[in-house]
Amino acid sequence: MTSDGRAPWRFSMHGGHASESSAHGQSTLRALLDRAVALGLEAYGLSQHAPVSDARFLYDDEREAGLDLDGRMAQFEAYAAASAEAVHAYAGRIEVLRGLEAEVVPPSGYVVDTQRLRARFQLDYVVGSVHWVDDHPIDVSPERFAEAVADLGGLAALLVRYYRQLAEMVDALRPEVVGHFDLPRLFSQGHGAHEDGAVRAARRDALAVIGQRGALLEVNTAGIRKGLGSPYPAAEVVAEGRDLGVAFTLSDDSHHVDHVGAGLAEARAHLVSAGVASVWRLHRSEHGAIERLEVAL
Repeated sequence: MTSDGRAPWRFSMHGGHASESSAHGQSTLRALLDRAVALGLEAYGLSQHAPVSDARFLYDDEREAGLDLDGRMAQFEAYAAASAEAVHAYAGRIEVLRGLEAEVVPPSGYVVDTQRLRARFQLDYVVGSVHWVDDHPIDVSPERFAEAVADLGGLAALLVRYYRQLAEMVDALRPEVVGHFDLPRLFSQGHGAHEDGAVRAARRDALAVIGQRGALLEVNTAGIRKGLGSPYPAAEVVAEGRDLGVAFTLSDDSHHVDHVGAGLAEARAHLVSAGVASVWRLHRSEHGAIERLEVAL
């Protein structure tokens, strides 16, 4: 604890999916940040979903909201402006960091797309996530997940492909943070395919790349609120990552004010029980450079 009773590990490096700039955000950016301040969080990383450059990869809720590629870009432009204002508006109360959550689509262009967005809007960092396995979104609904499993030849094949895509993304994009590492658990929790030898090998390879590239692997509390019984990633993955020298961070992946800070104590316990003694967060130095700050658990 700090002298004022604050816990330095209470922060989030992935969240702030606000209603103004996301079809599935449920609270305004201001409401999310006000809640983070009220809870005494040390820092809050905003990481709005990057707009895609290929309409095939618009989400169903974006189409239902009448959004096209131009509409998504307009949303992101508004987010970039609002987040830049928030850095100054909340100074002295909470450290606000500006990022984006990158997709792996379109496969041939997402790296350049992400780099351009980051440079254009002078963003602090990137969260690299895999929400698509080839042409299939995997966290939208059980039905869409089942379609992906069938098309890829079974759950084990999907999981191998997922972890390989994740490793390729980390290697190519070099994100500061890796999002919800074992996301396919959402619709396949407890399935034996997760223990398949090829799946475990692909998963370990992805963890090794994260460690080699120096990315932070988030412990994401959305897994708790979505009924998985633990954050992403699962305990055995945390232990394996620890053994491979992976550094961890904490995230609430907020889309609503009720998500802000929720589950952080459980995420801390999840890490401590796996033998992890510290986490890392991003921090803006007095000269404006983004640095990594180690925090004891």
